[in-house]
Amino acid sequence: MSAWRRGGSAMHSGGCGLRARRASAALVVGAVVLLSGCSGGGGSPSGAGTPSAVASAGGPDSPGSGAPTSAEAPAPKPAGDGSLVYVAGGNVSKVFGVNAANGEQVWGSPVPARQGTVAYSSQQVVGGTLYVSTGASVLALDPKTGKMLRTYTLPAPAMPYLQTGGMPAVVGNSLYVYRSDGTLYAFDVATGAQLWNDGNGTGALQNRGVIGRPVVGEDEIFMPNPGLPVNACINAKTGAKLWGNTDLNAAGAAFGGTSVYVDGYTQRSGQLPVYVVEAMDAATGAVKWTWTAAGATSAPAFANGTVYVLQGSSVFALDAATGWQTWTSTVPDRDYSAVPTIANGRVYLTGYEGAIYTFDATTGAAGWSTESTGSQVEVTVNGDTAYLSDRDGNLTAMDAATGKSRWTHGPYT
Repeated sequence: MSAWRRGGSAMHSGGCGLRARRASAALVVGAVVLLSGCSGGGGSPSGAGTPSAVASAGGPDSPGSGAPTSAEAPAPKPAGDGSLVYVAGGNVSKVFGVNAANGEQVWGSPVPARQGTVAYSSQQVVGGTLYVSTGASVLALDPKTGKMLRTYTLPAPAMPYLQTGGMPAVVGNSLYVYRSDGTLYAFDVATGAQLWNDGNGTGALQNRGVIGRPVVGEDEIFMPNPGLPVNACINAKTGAKLWGNTDLNAAGAAFGGTSVYVDGYTQRSGQLPVYVVEAMDAATGAVKWTWTAAGATSAPAFANGTVYVLQGSSVFALDAATGWQTWTSTVPDRDYSAVPTIANGRVYLTGYEGAIYTFDATTGAAGWSTESTGSQVEVTVNGDTAYLSDRDGNLTAMDAATGKSRWTHGPYT
């Protein structure tokens, strides 16, 4: 673990960064979750990517940026009790329950061959059940024993080369999951019965090709559509379309209060794209404020009235109510593999080469960092522990405040 201070002081002026890579949720490996749910960036009952929940150049006070109006505020994050950690990935189609205190394997549950593979999955624990995406379906497991409880099966897509399934989002009594052609399915959590789907690819959005976790708010689901200026917000209970937006190529989103915060770009014929983060009214789609970036960003993360975004080697904090940029900081590594993780008053960033960087969430001051491991990693924070998993299925527990390693285990078999 190394302390670092390069570019670590908070700055209150705009800054430019290089393009940030957005990790495809379908390629998240070695994903890790805690007993009561994982703590991650983004507004999904995860965040997409967490193994579960951002921009540059100027803010609303800089030339070329949109004029903000107002927005809303915070929502609490779930916390696990730390008794077990769950990890999937490596070279085996299994999910593992791991002792959070020492990293020793408690159980390993194979995924039946007919269900697909968990090598590219993400999982979460909600209401005392562990949910695992396999591609062909979502499995519900007993988190204490790994015993399979039920299966939520997705119909095979019309095009056989399309894989089925994405990462699930579980909210209340409903489980939401995308099929790879973009169809969104809702299942009854208790029975596994399908409640509705949004039209077999012909509903609110057609042929979206979405592979991430649905971005779910209190009553709405926002469906971004990277690459096309068509996205929509639908009713979480019925799947009915509430509103659509044809101006923004939306790539990611996070809910906070009555707003949905979206990153993406607009582009006019013959012109270069303009990258933005926008706050929209979750019920109507009305734009509350727009913040212009210098290039493509990662998906936003929302916490405690602040929207965090990444671009290249810069991390930015925006006031969720107004869009004003409150701070920006830089890190040596310019490539990031996930949405920022916000926990314990810190921002955690993970790089493609395995390094972790932390910042004070209020000021942007740099905290601890780790050396590069050469392998893409994902981080989940629970209480005073940060759990780091890599694509080979290795798992490391670290002190979330200092970065000091507590134990490392894996790959699990």
